[in-house]
Amino acid sequence: FYRINTPIGTQISQRNDGIYVYATQTPTFSFSKKGAIITAIGNIDVYVIPSNGGPRSIAFTLGVKLTSDVMANLKVDGQQTMLTGKIISQSVGLSLSATSIGNFNVIVLNSVVNEFIAIGIIPFINVQLGKGFAIPNIPGLTFVEPTIGWGQGYLCVSSSVIYFPS
Repeated sequence: FYRINTPIGTQISQRNDGIYVYATQTPTFSFSKKGAIITAIGNIDVYVIPSNGGPRSIAFTLGVKLTSDVMANLKVDGQQTMLTGKIISQSVGLSLSATSIGNFNVIVLNSVVNEFIAIGIIPFINVQLGKGFAIPNIPGLTFVEPTIGWGQGYLCVSSSVIYFPS
């Protein structure tokens, strides 16, 4: 599981309850002519501790499907070209997976969960995407002004190159 340490998480912890967010499936990346999409499916467990100091228990679990549009960039750093990304928009689908406090309409929590994800989850993901990953390269080959293109099911990097054999 993943504990969210955000201002909201801190405020909740000071009230002696907690929120835990975790993936229930591996996030997926897909590509279309419009760009990249990340889909993440997981749960948000909301715990409470009774005021009498009793043991903590789960109040309810929300099922969450987060779909995010991703902007990709290429960063040339010497001989290395890095593919980086940043989430630019998101949509969240909620469902009530389990409850010990009775059924309720999760739509009333939609704006709260969206804000929680926007300030607690998205910045974490953007840090990871911002680190990027190196595009494989041949020693002595340098990309010159690389660009990104999209297609149904793929991402394409096109570039002029300079080659200096060693």
